[in-house]
Amino acid sequence: MANETVARLARTDALTGLANRRRLHEALQRELARAERTDQPLSTILADLDHFKSINDQYGHIIGDHVLVHAAAVFGSQSRPYDLAARYGGEEFMLLLPGTSTEDALAIAERIRKDVSEIEVPGCPQGITISLGVACWREGETPEQFVARADGALYRAKNAGRNRVAAAVGAVA
Repeated sequence: MANETVARLARTDALTGLANRRRLHEALQRELARAERTDQPLSTILADLDHFKSINDQYGHIIGDHVLVHAAAVFGSQSRPYDLAARYGGEEFMLLLPGTSTEDALAIAERIRKDVSEIEVPGCPQGITISLGVACWREGETPEQFVARADGALYRAKNAGRNRVAAAVGAVA
C-alpha cells in the first residue's frame, strides 16, 4: 500500500493532481508505439496560460497557484479515461489524446479555451485566458518532433494574439 502511494506521488504533479512530466513521457512513448502499431491517430494539445507571470506579480503566487489548479481542473474535465492530462511545466499543460483526429482535437482545445476563459478565481479580478497548439502524430515522427510541432502551433496561437487555438503545420524534419 505504501509503495503504491509513493509510486502514484512520483508520477503526479503535487499542485494540480494531473500527471507529471515523467508520467507524460512514459505515456507518450507507449501511445506513439500503439498509434504506429494500430494505425490509429494520436493527437496532443499543448497549452500555456496567457500572461501568467503578470498574475503572479500582481496578485501573488498563492493566487497564481489557484489559477493553475482551476485550469488543471478544466483539462481533467475534458479528458476521457484513456487520455492523459498532464502539467507539462510551469503554466503549461498537455493533453494526450489516443484515437483522436486533428479535427476532434481542435474541438477539444476550443472547449478548453472557452472553459478556461470562464474561470473565476477569488482574489484574481484579471480574466484568465489560454493559448493552445494541436498536433496529430505523423508516421515516422519522434516524440520530440511531435511535441515540437504542437509547441510551434502553441506559439503561433500566442503570436496571433493569444486566447486562441492553432493547428500544427509542416513536415517531419
